[in-house]
Amino acid sequence: MIIMFSVFVIASILSIFIVPKVIKKQVEKNFIKNLKEKNMLEMVIHYDFEENYIESLIKGSIGKTDYNQFDRLSETSNLFLIHLNGQTEAVVIPKRCFEDEMQVIDFKKFIERKLKENKSL
Repeated sequence: MIIMFSVFVIASILSIFIVPKVIKKQVEKNFIKNLKEKNMLEMVIHYDFEENYIESLIKGSIGKTDYNQFDRLSETSNLFLIHLNGQTEAVVIPKRCFEDEMQVIDFKKFIERKLKENKSL
């Protein structure tokens, strides 16, 4: 009885704390790998972060995506990833695009605020 309870506790701890982190790391790793394989890291994309949407300009084509289409922001040492709802796709923003650390901080706060505003709607 004690052994079964111990196994249950260990399985619960793994499923609550460890497995989600491993899955998240693997998804982000696969995402970057897919970008590299499709040569999307070499494309020039211009983003404008407006009050209600993100505007993207890719090879002369303009697209607008409302902030409510995104569900989370993740960050690596070199990138911001603004993830589309329930998908592995994301808007990728290299930190080298910013002039200084203050711009990086301001950008992160802005995106976090927009995502939070849209979750409360």
